[in-house]
Amino acid sequence: MVLMATGQFTWAGEPLALPTITSSPGGPGLDRFVELAGAGVLTATVVGHSISPYRCQLVHEARGAVPPDLAYRPTTAELAAVPTSYHDAGLGGQDTSSQFRVHDDIYAMFQPIAVQAPLRRTEYYTPGSWRILFGNDVSRNQAAAELNLHPGANPEVSWDKAVVGPALTGPTPGYADRPWVNRQGDVIDVLLPMYVDAAGHSKSVDDYDAVTGSTSLYRNGRLVGTVAEPGRGQFPVPAEAGTYRLTASATHNHPSWKLSTKVSGSWTFRSGTEPTRRALPLLGMLLDAPVDLTNTVPVGDRQPVRVSVHRQDGVTERPIAAVKVAVSYDDGRSWRAVPVLRDGAGWRALVPHDRAGYVSLRASATDVDGNAVEQTVIRAYRVGTA
Repeated sequence: MVLMATGQFTWAGEPLALPTITSSPGGPGLDRFVELAGAGVLTATVVGHSISPYRCQLVHEARGAVPPDLAYRPTTAELAAVPTSYHDAGLGGQDTSSQFRVHDDIYAMFQPIAVQAPLRRTEYYTPGSWRILFGNDVSRNQAAAELNLHPGANPEVSWDKAVVGPALTGPTPGYADRPWVNRQGDVIDVLLPMYVDAAGHSKSVDDYDAVTGSTSLYRNGRLVGTVAEPGRGQFPVPAEAGTYRLTASATHNHPSWKLSTKVSGSWTFRSGTEPTRRALPLLGMLLDAPVDLTNTVPVGDRQPVRVSVHRQDGVTERPIAAVKVAVSYDDGRSWRAVPVLRDGAGWRALVPHDRAGYVSLRASATDVDGNAVEQTVIRAYRVGTA
């Protein structure tokens, strides 16, 4: 078997506009290629393609022995079709990889595939349980929730769609199965995901270069402690129950990453000593802006920003008492409230898009028990032309 792949020629570490072809050694195909090239009668043609509009990730399981016939010809009707969109966040080169669950925690790993956002395509997978990973030059890894795919049409998956800010969705990828914010005994343990896209895909702050920030915890209005890291810390606290306020902020200065330049959050909750690890009753919010694949809304667009409120896994649901949203067009120097309307299980925030520029959002929610969240995203998305 001969494996061949295209690449790019480099000189002293600098990429040059010269295509290359590499192949694995050995095999009659490669030997014949070298023989013809040496005789001067061979013309090698390299055809360049943009990022493929297709993606197929196929797995065929065989138990007990290798089948005699290893040729498989699945049809698209037999595969799981997943509409997938990659939004342009200005984060440089990106790639996506996948893992197929063979059994329990055993996965078949696939090589990362380059993706150039903005891109929308249908991706095909062998039906079953998958874990999809997405990364880029700034954030090394972004994990999706497990996808249980069936033959035919499946729900859409979107990546890096605005608004990207703090939230508490799903499990903690890479940190075992633990709540984002929890208490065991008299220690409150914090690992807040500060960058979560509109679909709820979370990215840890330590996956980023050029991000600074801090995390603080207050009890009954008094400062417990501050950690000079965004979204994380361990705080010893008294055993008696009290009212806590957790704050965290993250600021980045990546030159090409124009959105979510500063994100911050404040979470209010009550807690007392816990004999075993327990998820604390923090609220989280997701803001889903009506953006295109470049995270831009056209001037004059009247579509709302959709708002949802959630709790971290392991916390009992309680009714939400109030949701508020404010907008800023000057990077947070001034704010004005916008109407928020109930819409089924979520809300619609009527944010005006009357002129070109950046939209910053501040959103808050409170439940009937007094738990509260307020989050701010500076430059949440853009208004203008793509």
